[in-house]
Amino acid sequence: RPHVPQKPVKMRRTFVALAPTKKASFIGLGAIGKVLAGRVAGAEELSSLSVFDLNPAPGKSLEESHAGKVTSATDLADAVSDAQVILTCLPRSSNVKSVADELVAKQALAPGSVWVDCTSGDPTFAATIAGVLEEAGCTYIDAAVS
Repeated sequence: RPHVPQKPVKMRRTFVALAPTKKASFIGLGAIGKVLAGRVAGAEELSSLSVFDLNPAPGKSLEESHAGKVTSATDLADAVSDAQVILTCLPRSSNVKSVADELVAKQALAPGSVWVDCTSGDPTFAATIAGVLEEAGCTYIDAAVS
């Protein structure tokens, strides 16, 4: 007979268990990313969320709708400063790799941080990204939204 989990796991609960009362960062505020970042910002257990996008408008909008909890960062390194959890939702895996390369080169990632990538990208490329981040002491989770 098939295994049936005793309790279904909800995405929100998974995030809360990962990062209660911690600082998170969200990079990529396009059509999907802005909605996801808004949901993350709504988690009561999260103390602060720093957001970044090449277009500053969605970040400013989130900053206004979640006053005191969300800050719009001026650059990538600023966005991830002291973040225990980094979430990305970018157009392509190559964009995630570029962001990871930049942050590793600047030594901007906190040791022991967790990177959750929601990009609907290339699963085989995710292993390359994971390797880059692992060398910097950051755990990579491929959590593609599709």
